[in-house]
Amino acid sequence: MRLRQITEGTHDNFVFYNNCVGWDRSDVEDGLQVMIDDGEEITFRRFRMYIDDEDFERVVSDLGYDEHMAIEDDYHVRYYQSRLHGERVYYIVHSAIEFVFVDPDGELYRKMCG
Repeated sequence: MRLRQITEGTHDNFVFYNNCVGWDRSDVEDGLQVMIDDGEEITFRRFRMYIDDEDFERVVSDLGYDEHMAIEDDYHVRYYQSRLHGERVYYIVHSAIEFVFVDPDGELYRKMCG
């Protein structure tokens, strides 16, 4: 994944972090599972306020959505906000797979970068 600088202070800057399929197994119980258990369902509109446009478009395109079927019209998809190791995160649940987005100014993002 190509990492990039995101303008600080904007709402729509949370970037794709990982999905549950590729999650570090040592972090499933204390990280992923806690995030899911504490998740609060939110609207698509609220979710989009916080997510980087490019990352969002890449994820939904990878999931097969396009101009013929938009993800926001798929009633099987759910949107959540939660915390992961104390940091605010947003995630999509699609086909029982969580796609997690994190703040590029946070520690989780810094760890992802290396």
